[in-house]
Amino acid sequence: MEHILAIKEKIFNLLQSELGQYTFANGQSVPAISVDNNGQFPPPGTVIKGLECVIIPLNNAIATRLCGSKQITYQSDILLKQWNSSSNVICATEKILAGLPEVARIGPRLLSNGELQSIEQQRITIEVNQVIRWE
Repeated sequence: MEHILAIKEKIFNLLQSELGQYTFANGQSVPAISVDNNGQFPPPGTVIKGLECVIIPLNNAIATRLCGSKQITYQSDILLKQWNSSSNVICATEKILAGLPEVARIGPRLLSNGELQSIEQQRITIEVNQVIRWE
């Protein structure tokens, strides 16, 4: 989990000027970046404005056999959500692509649709490798 916190810090530094705000029911506001906690964040009653970045940690692991060891590739997703219908996620996606060497894939950009009341979203998959050696 500590590599996820390091990724969150890198993303925060890359997107600091782009990020929107979470405004909680008590009136406190913080930058709209979070690590998904099984849908428990942000809490009910939170107002989200602008660009939101949600990191979904370790949603997949792939093991590859090597000679005398295994390589485990841990995959996590970064989900960019644009709550402002007059903005998009393109610049934020480009900043993450340029600043995070862990990026493995960029999914299709889902555009906002007023009729469906959907927001613009972009999924980015990152990978971190770990080698486990057998004694």
